[in-house]
Amino acid sequence: MKALKAFLLGLSIVVLILFIVQNLQALTRSEVLKLDLMFASFHTPPLNAALLLTSCFALGYLAAFVIGYVSRRRLKKTIKELNQRQTRIEAELNSLRNLPITGEQVRTLPNGRLNGEAVRNHVG
Repeated sequence: MKALKAFLLGLSIVVLILFIVQNLQALTRSEVLKLDLMFASFHTPPLNAALLLTSCFALGYLAAFVIGYVSRRRLKKTIKELNQRQTRIEAELNSLRNLPITGEQVRTLPNGRLNGEAVRNHVG
């Protein structure tokens, strides 16, 4: 798996270098970003296209990281709750296994379930 990650990282770097070399002229020109609302208008100073591209990449990476982090935290909480539930159920099962056996026989019904009266007498 480490080799695959290293290969993909290397491939990404090569593609990035090719992108920069082939688009150097477009990346060096400046752009002004505008936002015109009905009640206000906003303009940025001239920004380098490479800076805009890098900023968009960083914001996307940050958004993906935050979403992934929240999802991981939620899943860890669910796993913790399920492990606690499993521990309680196992403890209950062990306590039921350690109950003394009574002399009554437990009959099974035609549907394969245990007779309720016999189970109550057997357990309690």
